Amino acid sequence: MSLGDLTLADFVADLGDKTPTPGGGAAAGAVAAMGMGLARMALAYSLDKPSLTDHAKANNADHSVLGDLAEHALALADADAAAYADLNALWKKPADDPDRAARWDDAVEA
Repeated sequence: MSLGDLTLADFVADLGDKTPTPGGGAAAGAVAAMGMGLARMALAYSLDKPSLTDHAKANNADHSVLGDLAEHALALADADAAAYADLNALWKKPADDPDRAARWDDAVEA
């Protein structure tokens, strides 16, 4: 399940659980998405205002870009949670486990 599919209350509860994910990176992505949503809302009040006709094209484009950025931030939150879950699973394996050694660098990179 994507973090974006959770209710806000469920996401906050999951953050507070004694589990490795979601964690700080996922929370940062969610906060960034909320920031984009707020910026998009503020800009929405400028769309179609007769006094801002000269800026309509740019405002509409920016409104769309902010929506795309919010979706991207949520995708990054999901990617962070998945990557950290993989890394956490490797941490639990013995240091001499061949699977841990083989996957370690990619997990850290992710």
